[in-house]
Amino acid sequence: MSWDSYIDNLIGNSKSADGTAHIDKACIFGKDGAPYTTDGHTGSLVASAAEKAKIFNELNKGDQCEFGATGIVLGGTKYQFLRIDSDSRLALGKKKGSGSITVQGTSATGLVIVAHCPEGAQHGNCNDAVQKVITYLAGSGY
Repeated sequence: MSWDSYIDNLIGNSKSADGTAHIDKACIFGKDGAPYTTDGHTGSLVASAAEKAKIFNELNKGDQCEFGATGIVLGGTKYQFLRIDSDSRLALGKKKGSGSITVQGTSATGLVIVAHCPEGAQHGNCNDAVQKVITYLAGSGY
């Protein structure tokens, strides 16, 4: 199974009625930052294993995460932490001029999806697309 196809699915699910995509890059990873999608995909959100591992670990801390103090760093870009919803394992970040990110995990031992919403696009469409794929993966045992 090619996990890179989920990047295409995320981008496709983020499109509004006029065809505008509200996700331009995404990645999926697991514990310790283990990559599920490849950096070679044109829509890949490239980040280091250390950045991914930190996101995975902080997301699992729920409301006790350190994102508020450190921001969410991905691909060398530091996004201002906006909020976390520990019940749905969802964290949001934004960097003025660089867009925003949605981070969501399936379970404490599962996968994490990070999707990038370009500046000026609708972050709500990004969140909805990530939620659809998270729901599917959770239902598939991830």
